[in-house]
Amino acid sequence: MDEDENDEQVNTQQIKDQKVAAAKLILSKGVGRIHDAQVMMEVFQGVVKNASDEVFQETFINEGLITTATDAMQTHADNAAVLQVACQAIQLDNYKYQYNPNAEALITTAMTVPTLLNCVKKFPDSAELCKQACRALGVCCTGQLNRELLVAEDGMSIVLECVQRHQFQTQLPF
Repeated sequence: MDEDENDEQVNTQQIKDQKVAAAKLILSKGVGRIHDAQVMMEVFQGVVKNASDEVFQETFINEGLITTATDAMQTHADNAAVLQVACQAIQLDNYKYQYNPNAEALITTAMTVPTLLNCVKKFPDSAELCKQACRALGVCCTGQLNRELLVAEDGMSIVLECVQRHQFQTQLPF
């Protein structure tokens, strides 16, 4: 390996390390502050802002985004603004959860699917929240286990009613 290739690898690793540190910093702002709606909104807005980068995506998943977002949605179940931005954060720019068995299992154990359905049930007239929750369900339910959970929770009828009410399109993985 010549010196230029080595420098390029070092630079690439440094950039990756900086992104990992930035992603961890974003999520760390919410640690121990789950009850603070404003802080959680800022955390999730930071996630959404960086959601299209693969390094950020993997770090967010590995650092507990699923659990944090689900816990925040359960804690702030009466706050449509927190719910909406948490739904956006979970989507991670259409992250492919089905290819990450750990992430898919976290969605199941954190009760993310029923929590997302509760967002729609609690705020059926909020078009944007319903749209974001349905999009999050579309991303989270790509694996078989969470698809089955969606069906078991009567999620299909909830999503279809929501889509009909607000006239938007969503992509569910079945």
